[in-house]
Amino acid sequence: ITLLSFIISVILSKLLSMYGEEYDIINGPKKGTFVKMSDSGIIIKNPWSYAADFLESDGFISISERGDALVGFVSLGMRGKAHCEQLYKSIDCGYLQLNQKLPKQNLHQHRLLFKNQEEVKMILQKMLPYLSDKKEKAEQTIHYLTSNIETLKRTSSYQNNEQEGSIHG
Repeated sequence: ITLLSFIISVILSKLLSMYGEEYDIINGPKKGTFVKMSDSGIIIKNPWSYAADFLESDGFISISERGDALVGFVSLGMRGKAHCEQLYKSIDCGYLQLNQKLPKQNLHQHRLLFKNQEEVKMILQKMLPYLSDKKEKAEQTIHYLTSNIETLKRTSSYQNNEQEGSIHG
């Protein structure tokens, strides 16, 4: 990055912060990013890049004690609600939980959660090229899910063959 391009990006960022809302431009999910609002919501060019930025800043990847993988995005306030809703519309899967009142605060929390193991694997694979900080955790989760799904398929196939053998045999 040259000094001139750095200065231009800093000036542009400050201008967008000061005057962006007049032109329906709001802060994006990651520091230093901005998104354009339209009448129908936030305009997203690449939902997977947007989702990866959202995951990096306000999301999580976890595996429960039962072995279920979970990916979630959490945000606060009206802007956060718009981000969650638009990502939900763009990806077309997951569970949207809106307007959860936080105790001792005058804010609402909004979540977009992915619990279905196939969905978790799919969205992590599609976000993987755009991730940086959480890339290793995403790769580990994808590997975990792939090995578990294959094990379940083999077990299910074996049990089906056993049942067919006892019926026909």
